[in-house]
Amino acid sequence: MILLENPVEEEEDAYNLSFSLTGEHNLCKKIALGGTFDRLHIGHRSLIDKALESGCKSIVIGVVSDKLIHSKVLSVLIKPYNIRAKRVMEYIKRKSKEPLDIIIEPLNDPYGPTINDPEIDTIVVSEETLPRAVEINMIRTEHGLKPLNIIVVEIIKAEDGRPLRATRVRLSEVDENGKLLARMLVFSVSGDPVEQNNSQ
Repeated sequence: MILLENPVEEEEDAYNLSFSLTGEHNLCKKIALGGTFDRLHIGHRSLIDKALESGCKSIVIGVVSDKLIHSKVLSVLIKPYNIRAKRVMEYIKRKSKEPLDIIIEPLNDPYGPTINDPEIDTIVVSEETLPRAVEINMIRTEHGLKPLNIIVVEIIKAEDGRPLRATRVRLSEVDENGKLLARMLVFSVSGDPVEQNNSQ
């Protein structure tokens, strides 16, 4: 079942890593991940793929709400929640090979249900967002909940070796697969050169 909801010194134990960056992880019952998922680039897809490969039968995906999106770089270029959530759902439908309970819901804060849902036992994050998972585990511990197993996905790099981020896709520096887009030099009405990007 896929349910798309409507819009919106650190302690060592807090890491609770279930496997190394390239290693195997334990089976889980309910796994969570979150993000903006704008343009659904290969980095986003790698997080979703890792959740699908985890063996969990239940997956909770938090998609940053329109309310929270204003803090993002070039927020005016970010697609609305419903479009972003729909793309995530469509991608899962294409990739999933077995029945799963999947909930896609808006994130109105950095944590979503991960800090208070006792059924969630695993979280998928990138290397960049690992500190957030550590923070979540510390909050869960304070609330009397078990810390989450943390599955860490390596940062995906674009064709130029730099990290692939949605901002770069919005700026047309790279496409959703990290391929560099050709740069063209055009001239404005005033005659000044203006750099634009076009796909090769």
